[in-house]
Parts: sequence; C-alpha cells; structure tokens
Amino acid sequence: MTKLSSRVDSTRRHQALAAGIFCCLLLSGHLAAQTVQTQWQGQGTLVVRAASTEAAGALVEYPNGDRFAIDLPEGATLNSISEFKAESGEACFMLAGSREGAPDGSDGSQLFLVSGLRDAEGTAIDVREVLPPSMMGETPELRITPVLMHRDGELRGLVWLQGDSTRTLEIWAADWREQTFDEPQRVVASGPGSQLALSGAVLADDSWLLAWSRFDGDDDEIVTVHRQDGEWQELVPISRNGVPDITPTVIA
Repeated sequence: MTKLSSRVDSTRRHQALAAGIFCCLLLSGHLAAQTVQTQWQGQGTLVVRAASTEAAGALVEYPNGDRFAIDLPEGATLNSISEFKAESGEACFMLAGSREGAPDGSDGSQLFLVSGLRDAEGTAIDVREVLPPSMMGETPELRITPVLMHRDGELRGLVWLQGDSTRTLEIWAADWREQTFDEPQRVVASGPGSQLALSGAVLADDSWLLAWSRFDGDDDEIVTVHRQDGEWQELVPISRNGVPDITPTVIA
C-alpha cells in the first residue's frame, strides 16, 4: 500500500486507507484492462474477457459457470464493468471501454458503453449500446479509460479521461439517473503533462474517490480527488517521492 504524503490530513488519510489505494513503480507503459469483473447479485464474480486483438468480441462468464460470447465494437478496449438494474428491474451488467476513431473519422479514441441482459430462457445475452455522456460543443479527439462508479449492485455514474492529446487530458464525470447519464462535469483540468491510469470507487458513505497518475513537472505521481455530497474536493497528492509511480487501483 502506498505510503501517504505527510501533507495529507488525517481525514483524507482515512479515506484513502479505507478504500485501499495501491500503485506500482514505472516499469512499462500503462496497459488498459482486457479482463474486467464485478460481484454479481451476491452469488460470486461475473467476469468478461475480451477476445484476441484479431477478433472483436468478448466472453462473459457468470458465477455458476454459464458462458456466453458477445459482440463488441471493432477496435474496442475494455476498462470497467458494473452490475445495474434495467428499466424492467432485471439485473444487467454494463461494460465501459474505448473504441478507435474520433467523431470526425480521424485518429483518436471514443467511449463505448454496452449493457447485457440474459434472455428469458437464459440461453443468450441481449447486448445493447448505451449512449455515453454527451458533450456540449465539439467532442475531443480522445475519450478514454472510462470507470463505472458503482456500489452494492447499483450504478452511480461514470468517470473518464478526455482531451485532444495524451498531454492535455482532463478528468470528467457524469451521474447515472433513470437509465441515462446526466450532463458531464469537469472534475480536474489538464496539468503540466500526462494524466493516466484513472481508477475509482464509491465508498461506504456514498462518496466517490478517484486516483490516477499525474505528471507533476518532474515525474509521474499518484494523486486523488474525493467527492462528498455531490461536491468535488481539492486534489491531494498521495505519492511525492522522486520516483515515477503509476497505475493505482482503488478498492473499496
């Protein structure tokens, strides 16, 4: 577990420790997850594994061992999964990731979201595309690393990175209400360099805690931001040790 900076006050230290923030030293570039998993209705773990890079699709495995192949957008990368309730009240899962291509057809990467619901016979999964949070005005070239914020089987929202280059990425968030996402809100503006490896979790008090790797002008360090009662707090550095730290994981 990362040692917290002495500048972090006791409340924030408790929040970080309660969630469990883990990070590693810089060994290689950040690789987006290709296997994602979540707890499923108290029965165990639901796992989704992306197919090889030569084929678009994924394998869904339920806690009881049932397996189903599903289609995903071409060039898709999986980042996050959450259990949530469909409009009918049935238990579904939602997958979040990024897909190749900017809205204008140029190089870039955009968000993709799909929901999955088993049919009445339990023999297949109905996969449907979910509209990502819409932007007012022009959509940036890069929208990547989406993290579904959820707790106790309920989807609460989505956070992600976006910008026109990897050196100008910002952190944005949108709440999930009544089967759709609210208008996005910018959480953290771009910094002196890259912001990568976004992770997050909903804590027991329903607050949100995010952690990621941020270049501070010298090297990459782990920072966090906390949302309480719907309000985002100030940025807090967790590591400031002169050694590159990347790829944090928040575990609530």
